[in-house]
Amino acid sequence: MKNELVEQLIREVHDKNLTDLDLSKKQLTQLPLEILELKNLETLSLYHNRLKILPPEIMELKNLKTLNISKNKLTRLPPEIKELKSLELLDAGLNQLAQLPPEIKEPKKKKLPNKFRVNNELIEISYFNRTKNLSEKSLMNVEKSEYIYNI
Repeated sequence: MKNELVEQLIREVHDKNLTDLDLSKKQLTQLPLEILELKNLETLSLYHNRLKILPPEIMELKNLKTLNISKNKLTRLPPEIKELKSLELLDAGLNQLAQLPPEIKEPKKKKLPNKFRVNNELIEISYFNRTKNLSEKSLMNVEKSEYIYNI
């Protein structure tokens, strides 16, 4: 059964050429592919759903600046996340991530989001290696398994 409210929200964003889409708490188990047609999308919130996979096609959202995928059931992030060159904020907290893609662990290969937040027990990163243009950033805030990075 399709979620008619989700379809309606996506259609509205498309028809009105809006830049923000909030699909928080819609019980999504997969990313609706219609989202990928929203080429002007700058903010996408998928907070508090049941997503297990973020598809590699997410990289088609080239103008995305903010992506909130927190409080889902994600076990990994796709390597294609590096293709989101406009991304400034990625919130992947409260998931089941066992590891980060190398593109996030090794930011010298690509400019990563200005802010990256992870809130998972198995991630153990205390700092990022930097290129000569970027100074080393330390852990900004640590509270029981909460990691917040400014890049």
